Amino acid sequence: MEDTVNRVIKVHPNSKRNALSLICLGCILILLFWLISLFFWQAIKIQLILLICVSLIIAFIGILKYLEPETSFFITPKMIEYCHLNGKWTLPWQDIIRFGEVKADVRGEHTQLPYLGM
Repeated sequence: MEDTVNRVIKVHPNSKRNALSLICLGCILILLFWLISLFFWQAIKIQLILLICVSLIIAFIGILKYLEPETSFFITPKMIEYCHLNGKWTLPWQDIIRFGEVKADVRGEHTQLPYLGM
């Protein structure tokens, strides 16, 4: 009985995927284009500026993905807790009225979505 009280299900977000790959790719591209710009700056100035900006954006997106929390949902026997970069909320189980399948109205036709709604 005591084992089920302390049980926690952790749901990890997909938004954190490939964070380190994007950071490494962005840094490698920045270094590569910086080295190319040392030799060919006068010939392809605009293209190098554009490529360096794109590399900075790739690295920045990777950093933002890396800053996301490791776990987005904690599901316990007492509550559901959602954690985000900017805060979190907690919902006790007794506040949930019902669970059900999610349906959408697409052009007058009810379509069942592959989600569970609360």
